[in-house]
Amino acid sequence: MPNIREVAKASGYSVATISRVINHPNSVSPDTREKVFKIMRDMEYTPNTHARGLALDKSNSIALILPDVLDMSYIKIARGIEEIAHQKGYFVFLCNSENNHERELENLDMLVKGRRVDGIILVNSLLSDDELYSLQKEKVPIVLAGRKRQIENTNAVYIDYARGSYNAAKHFISLGYRSLGFISNKSTAFEDEEKFSGFVQAINEHSISINENFIIEDEKSIRGGTRAAKKLLMGKSLPEALLVSCDPAALAVLKCLNENEIKVPEQIAIIGFDNVDISELVSPRLTTIAFPAHKLGLLSARLLFDDIDNRGYESQEIFLQTALNIRESCGHGRTKY
Repeated sequence: MPNIREVAKASGYSVATISRVINHPNSVSPDTREKVFKIMRDMEYTPNTHARGLALDKSNSIALILPDVLDMSYIKIARGIEEIAHQKGYFVFLCNSENNHERELENLDMLVKGRRVDGIILVNSLLSDDELYSLQKEKVPIVLAGRKRQIENTNAVYIDYARGSYNAAKHFISLGYRSLGFISNKSTAFEDEEKFSGFVQAINEHSISINENFIIEDEKSIRGGTRAAKKLLMGKSLPEALLVSCDPAALAVLKCLNENEIKVPEQIAIIGFDNVDISELVSPRLTTIAFPAHKLGLLSARLLFDDIDNRGYESQEIFLQTALNIRESCGHGRTKY
């Protein structure tokens, strides 16, 4: 196996130039870069990323901490992050916090103390501001994905969840519904608080009272949606329209209502959140709030690598919007009152 000195000799360039081509290809001219890459291919030279990382005091890896590795929205975020990491020649360590604050802290303790990674992306983190500040002092680049930053000098890419729920509730109201329900995730995460706040804002603006029996908390899953639907069915009445904080739970509600011969949207209208692929394949097709999960992942990774690669980097905060995908389940053909 040839080494870097042999590549330098064959190309006529210095070892330093070959090193720049490998580590910082944008710092050399395209002609030089292409010539060196061709010689490396011809010689079947493969850079030793582990050795290079040790020399640069880098691990050539980043960590991604997800609340739930089975959630389709989080998988889309992870895909965007992995795409950028692959382009940069980095590995991604995936950690599952299981929507558990203590588990998230344990993951971070393992990653930070051993300096196992060059940066960390936290998706919908449950960390307090004090905990984030302590993490910041460890000098490990971090990005908050799906959450606003509350402390300075922290990268963040987040979704306007509140506006998404607000627009969904407004759409219900525009169709004449006045009895609205909400199924939320049983969590203190920023995402869940924002979704509920947007819903409440919309109905307050129209002086609609909230029936507490129609506000149900359960886990963000098919199982949680099934339990929430059964709880609704045990009540004396149903809301005219129901906003569900994630599509898997919304799909479970649809199934449960269908099994109990309750027609959607004729007897109850439904809107979900996330725009998972299967939402278009059920009957009636699910109206849902879409958010750019893949783009969130791409941008989070780009911010992280900007921080890793540049000393004196100034942190950024990026704000992404949602879109309401109107389909049959919300009763969009309904005549207004």
